[in-house]
Amino acid sequence: MFLRLSVPAPEPGTGAGPRGNPRAGVPEPTYGEQLQNFSVQGVPAEGEMTISYHT
Repeated sequence: MFLRLSVPAPEPGTGAGPRGNPRAGVPEPTYGEQLQNFSVQGVPAEGEMTISYHT
């Protein structure tokens, strides 16, 4: 499992989606497009995700 990250596109039509989808975001500037919870030995992971829900 992975977590996609994005922030709103700065201008309509400049998003990362197909054909510059105005509703799509752009990659989050610090972590990029997805959060990595694994890393190489001796380097801390970027983060950890937890998913919970209520029915």
